[in-house]
Parts: sequence; C-alpha cells; structure tokens
Amino acid sequence: MSEIRLINASCADQEVDVVVNAANDRLLAGGGICGVIFKRAGKSELTNACEKYKTPLRDGQAVITPAFNMKNAKAIIHAVGPDFRKTPKAFKELYEAYYSSLVVLKESEFHSISFPLISSGIFRGNIQDPVGESTKQCMRAYKNFVEDYPDYEIDVLLCAYGESEIRDALKMWEQMKNQLPLNADYDKWSSGSGAFSKVGTPCPYAKKEDDYEDEFAPQEGDMVFDDEEQAIIDAAVNAGIEEAMKEYDKIEKTW
Repeated sequence: MSEIRLINASCADQEVDVVVNAANDRLLAGGGICGVIFKRAGKSELTNACEKYKTPLRDGQAVITPAFNMKNAKAIIHAVGPDFRKTPKAFKELYEAYYSSLVVLKESEFHSISFPLISSGIFRGNIQDPVGESTKQCMRAYKNFVEDYPDYEIDVLLCAYGESEIRDALKMWEQMKNQLPLNADYDKWSSGSGAFSKVGTPCPYAKKEDDYEDEFAPQEGDMVFDDEEQAIIDAAVNAGIEEAMKEYDKIEKTW
C-alpha cells in the first residue's frame, strides 16, 4: 500500500531510494538544501552528472542522477520548482515538480522518496503561505499519482526541517488529508527528531532552524560574491533569467 508522511527532518538525511533536490533550472550547485545535497553527493561528481542534461530545464521538470557519495540514497531527482519572485502564479508548475518527480521515480523502478518543500525558500517570492502551498501541491501530486498508477506502490516523505515550517505544513496537512485516496495510508505524521509527541503537540526535542545553521551556512569551496557582484546578480535576476545567466557568467567565481 502506498503511503505519504510528513516529517520534521531534512530530506537529505532519509534512508530512501531517492532524495529530491530543489534544483535551479541550470542544475547548478546552490544554497540551502541544494547545497547540502551537492556537498554530500560530491560537488564535482554531481556537477558532472548534471551537465549531461541540456539546460535550462523548464519549471516543473525533473531529472535523475546517481547519488554518488550519499550513502542513504541510491539516486537524486532534481526537481525544478518555479521562482515565485518572477512567476507569482506558477502553482501548476509547482504541482508538476512533485508529480514529475514521482513519474521519474517509477520510470527508474524506485519506490521510496524524500521531498523538501519545493519553492518555499528563496523562490517563495511574496506568495501567501509558501510552506502550505508546497505541502498542498505535494499532496495533490501524490493523490493523482496513486490514482494514475494504483499498482505501483510508493513511500513518500515530505520533509519540513524547521519548527515554523512543520507547523505551517501541518495546518495544510490537516486540511488536505481527507482528499487523499482511500487506498493510501494518509493519516500519518511523524517526526525524525521527536518534534511532536502527537499531531500539534510540541515536545522538548523540537528542532529549531538554528540547529541547521552550520550545515546551511556557506562552506569552503562555495561561490563567494562581494556586495557589488551580488548587486549585479540581483539586478540581472529582476531583468529575467536569461539576462541573469549572461551576467552570472561574467563574474569571476571562487569554487
């Protein structure tokens, strides 16, 4: 029987067939969970694998690579969520990022997968409740996939790593769970860190955002920009992604 669970943990920590990277359309190493996954898999190995795909990918597209040095997963699916700063109504593309990942999971003959909350971080823009929206689209994608492929069992973990994220995700979870298919074990919520002893009840072991400070902070070998360079990037992003990449290529980067 297929199953979906919401957990208070990092998707990169889960023992699953596939970990999902919240990817940019160029499949480049970035910050946040993307940076964590590249670091754990091996930046050079994962970069070389990503370079085999023709980019930029479109919003909602998903591709797969080996997991390389990540011992807790067999593969990485790179799902491109929309950048709501530029496309504030791209909810269909957010849904497609989740659904496409599940299709790639099936096509690759894997069954278990861990998702981050796609497009709820730097790409969230000014949308209302970005965590809830991402949770909703993940649950919709799961529901439709299970209905489209009833004979293919999947085990989905939706991972909210911060205390505020898990609370926002839980609100949407409670609203959406009755819409899931009857053949799915949907009435489940668990915590990788003991963050809640039961749904909605805090306990002393709840993870705080600060617990992830070291892992998500810039690491040796990451790209470093001074204020002037960052201003160029920000201006270029506002002008559109293609112009952004042209400006990006002009900047001398430190890896």
